Amino acid sequence: MGVFRTAPDPDTGEQRLVGALPLLADGEGHAGSTRYTSATSALYRDGVEVGRNDDPLSGSQPFTVGAADAEYRLTASVERPADVAAASTRVDAGFTFRSKQVAATTALPVSTVRFAPPSTSPRAFPRAFRSWCR
Repeated sequence: MGVFRTAPDPDTGEQRLVGALPLLADGEGHAGSTRYTSATSALYRDGVEVGRNDDPLSGSQPFTVGAADAEYRLTASVERPADVAAASTRVDAGFTFRSKQVAATTALPVSTVRFAPPSTSPRAFPRAFRSWCR
């Protein structure tokens, strides 16, 4: 789990950023899954959007990137129907980091925050949401 930069492809030189982050993890560290109505992930390089897809950061749709050093921002938004998740029908996340060409696939320095919002909803989860990226 995390954000990774791949080594250049030996034939094409293409490099990719892969986001594989558990947006719906529980307090026990389980990645979780859910039915969702929409998902959007976007990658920005030095403030300019360079890619967008409908992958909820599962890692199945990597972004192609250039070799030069740059600041990146990876964002994701997942919307779920109320009958599945009345306490939180939308989850948004964003990660900012620097990256440049690497010799081997490398985990990038992104982190997440653990929080435990107060709730009176009987459908709210009892433990704090948390997610780890290394």
